[in-house]
Amino acid sequence: MGYRDQEHKCVAILTPGTPDAAQAAAQVRRRLEAEGEAPWEAMEIEVYPGNGHSLVIARPAAEGVYISAWAARYLADRFARDTWETT
Repeated sequence: MGYRDQEHKCVAILTPGTPDAAQAAAQVRRRLEAEGEAPWEAMEIEVYPGNGHSLVIARPAAEGVYISAWAARYLADRFARDTWETT
């Protein structure tokens, strides 16, 4: 069971069990494709479990700057050590 709000660009799905982030994202992509919409490149997902089911609410991620996981680890390490090398 699902709901798609085109005006506010969000998807709500009631699903059995508790999906992890990857499973929830896959469900949202399938829902968008089933309605003839292109899947979002990036999305924000919230999962609310309860009584053997979960409510999955998703919306497109806000536009912004995205960095890869390795870059995030590198920057976190540099900030933690508080040393910046210049060449």
